[in-house]
Order: sequence, then structure tokens, then C-alpha cells
Amino acid sequence: MPYIKHTDGNVNSLLDDLVATGVDAFHAIEPQAGMDIVRLKRDYGQRLVLIGNVDCSTVLVNGPEEAVRAQTEEIIRAVAPGGGFLLSSSNSIHPGVKPEYYLAMLDTARQVGSYPIH
Repeated sequence: MPYIKHTDGNVNSLLDDLVATGVDAFHAIEPQAGMDIVRLKRDYGQRLVLIGNVDCSTVLVNGPEEAVRAQTEEIIRAVAPGGGFLLSSSNSIHPGVKPEYYLAMLDTARQVGSYPIH
């Protein structure tokens, strides 16, 4: 059975141990907490599916839509090549997330997130 680990905050110092436990995927890669999904892809992408990282504390709350689209596309293009990535928010879709920004994230994913990613 696949196992997805969700945790909040900056857990950079725990990642080697986390990966060693055999988890399959990691969620809540929060840029505001100092989590760098590009570094995680480089260091752990062969052993761990990464889930995240559109910032739900800033861009999905404050926008504007162009910022949501730009961040979503940047994350997809940086982390999706080679597989092992699922687009998501950096933590949750909480009540402060504006629906139009969430929908912009999904729409952008549909536009630029089809494999193969170049």
C-alpha cells in the first residue's frame, strides 16, 4: 500500500530519515517555511514522489491570477520532468484560498502539465 507522509513546516533536517523509512510520497512542501521543492527533487526525486508546492499562504490567497499561473507553471516545469510529482497547494486548500485562484492553478496545470514535460 503506498504511503504519503504529510507534515507542516520546515522539515529539511528530517528528510534523510523520512526517506529511509520507505515512505512513497511527501506532501506539504511549504516555500514560506523554507522548503525548496527543486532541491527536494534533485536530492530525493528518485526515491520519493513530491506533492505540492503552490503557496497557499500567499499566492492562492492574495493572487493576482497572473501570479498564480506563473508560480504553477514554474513549479511544473522545474519539478515534473521525469515524473514523481503531483501538483498541489503547499499545504491545504483552506477557507482563505480564493476559488478563482485555485481554479487558475488547476487551469494552468491542464495547459502546461501534460506529460512529457519539456
